[in-house]
Amino acid sequence: MNNQVFKLIDGDFLPQDAKEVLVKLFLNKIQFHEMKNFSTNERSGEDDLVAIKRIPELKESLAKIKYVLESENAIGKRVTIKTYVEISLND
Repeated sequence: MNNQVFKLIDGDFLPQDAKEVLVKLFLNKIQFHEMKNFSTNERSGEDDLVAIKRIPELKESLAKIKYVLESENAIGKRVTIKTYVEISLND
């Protein structure tokens, strides 16, 4: 199977709507990694190193997104968001 690409978000939003969409997306991903780390820790007594590394990266991106979309520069503007998910099966 070749790589498959799926459109997740493709549109123009008011800044507050863009913020809502992106905050929910990032918080969901952060929660996923927190639960994954918790589960791994409960089973093995060790942290999930991928999750531990990814959580602060996601939190930093989220803070930057909030900063941009809450800034004075965003007032009266439209925000274009385009996100895609690419899936490839690897051996």
